[in-house]
Amino acid sequence: VGELDDRIHDLKNTNPLSRPKENVLHPIAIRLCGQHCERATHSRAITIDDAIARAQTNLRERFAVVGLTEEMDKFWVMLERRVAYMKGAAAVASKQHQVHKGDQGVKTRCGRQLASEKGQAALAGSKCMAQMHALYDTAREVFEHQWAELAACK
Repeated sequence: VGELDDRIHDLKNTNPLSRPKENVLHPIAIRLCGQHCERATHSRAITIDDAIARAQTNLRERFAVVGLTEEMDKFWVMLERRVAYMKGAAAVASKQHQVHKGDQGVKTRCGRQLASEKGQAALAGSKCMAQMHALYDTAREVFEHQWAELAACK
């Protein structure tokens, strides 16, 4: 029993970042794909690429509104127009706009770091960053489609 307890303890306390990188699914990808994807990738029932494809499909087909941090004002407008009980959300958000000003500093700093030669090298060598890049591109695509669709409904 002691040996089994030790193995369970080790599994519970395993840092996901210490697992082989080809078997680690980014937490945001897990949220977009579903909890089953994390279990399925760890057991190798599906590949990381399958899980990312599922997350991309979910972004395209299962979300009434997809928002981007750098487009927060448009996100609140879309949320108001697509979800009736959110009326007034954009007005409340604009009063709290100072909360999102910090995001601009992070965005600027990250943009600078990723644009650097060192950042590009790190990005090219990171499976995790490749996952996030693919999901961001899909989210951007869905966001732009949703925004255009709402603009056409005026």
